[in-house]
Amino acid sequence: MEPDEPTTEDARTTGPTAAAGREPEPPSLREAWESMVDLVPVRNPAATTPGEYARKAIDIGLPAAPVRRLTELFRAIEYGGADATSSRTEAARDALDHIRKGGDER
Repeated sequence: MEPDEPTTEDARTTGPTAAAGREPEPPSLREAWESMVDLVPVRNPAATTPGEYARKAIDIGLPAAPVRRLTELFRAIEYGGADATSSRTEAARDALDHIRKGGDER
């Protein structure tokens, strides 16, 4: 690789999202899930199920509808054998955006 060639990391940190002063969106559905999980304090993260994370997230005040949507999407790909399609990934990103903003998705 040439020294001046941009890398994928460069694109994530210097693209329009970064330039607007916002956090770059997670590139995968799993990373969207992990971003939400990072907001939820639990005693034993390794033993906490997606449903337990969702209940705790709602209990601490995160918006219920997008938490449930992101949990549903995560379960579908991790346990249900569904593919992480671009539409599922986009839906996960949208749910995470609503969670971060503190509002329910409509």
